[in-house]
Amino acid sequence: MILSHLFKLLPYVFLYELWAKLYIFVKALNIPYDEVVASLLYGEKYTLDYDPDCIYINDKPYEIKELLTEYVKSGLINKIYA
Repeated sequence: MILSHLFKLLPYVFLYELWAKLYIFVKALNIPYDEVVASLLYGEKYTLDYDPDCIYINDKPYEIKELLTEYVKSGLINKIYA
């Protein structure tokens, strides 16, 4: 009886785990930070300038505080997403 009930519920548990992991992945996406990293790693040619408040990549400004805040909020330090 236990095994029959276990095998009836097991697929739903797997589906729930899959949904939960995908939800955490989508919630932790950080598009502006990913754009900066992608342009630094995969960009063909870029110019990088900076001052104490902003990083300029191809003359497009990115605020350092905002990037770091979003990076931390994306789950790097939060133990729920670790």
